[in-house]
Amino acid sequence: METGSRRTPGNAASRRSSRGRRRDPQLDAAIRAGALRVYGAKGWLGFTFESVARETEIGKPAVYLRWDTREALLSDALRELSFPVPKDLGDLADELRDLGRQLADYWYDGHGRVILRLVLEAATFPELQAVYDEVVREPASKAALELTDRAIARDEIEADAERYLTAEMFAGAILSHYVFTVHHAAGTRKALYRYTDKLTEHVLRLVVKPNGDRSGSRRRGPRA
Repeated sequence: METGSRRTPGNAASRRSSRGRRRDPQLDAAIRAGALRVYGAKGWLGFTFESVARETEIGKPAVYLRWDTREALLSDALRELSFPVPKDLGDLADELRDLGRQLADYWYDGHGRVILRLVLEAATFPELQAVYDEVVREPASKAALELTDRAIARDEIEADAERYLTAEMFAGAILSHYVFTVHHAAGTRKALYRYTDKLTEHVLRLVVKPNGDRSGSRRRGPRA
């Protein structure tokens, strides 16, 4: 098994690009997809270049030529998941509704389970902490702050609002609903969409100022 490394995923990527090898995008994509399947099924202890090569039926040398460490491979693969972040849509209601659909798709398509494994294993394996910070925690935290700051600037919520709370409350409720309801009961994607739309209305009632602009909350959400 390859051992962990103190080198960051970003540094590894820089070294790869400096080698000047011609890359096959389709082969790269196949390896990254296989890496996600292996990590999702076996976790960090079962995540090796050999296991990824077996999963993808691609020779191990091709994997070694592209990534210096397991951390670099996993980091690149995780970026393919496009972790959901709030978009700037000009209205808190629209932004939450859109984020809800992103999160619904993310969990329903199985990507969230890979991230959950990473969250849990980063606390056990120090070499995964940098991957988690770079791919999940830092972009998600930045986007959550921006969501709140935009709503404050638009005078939709109080200026002293807890900056992380709205996004955490919203995303956490969707995770809980998926784990304990949709996944357990084999619910449908449309049912998860309906839940996120209802959740949007509920969160807006909790956080929007009494005289705040909730015009977006009265608009119909995207059709399921």
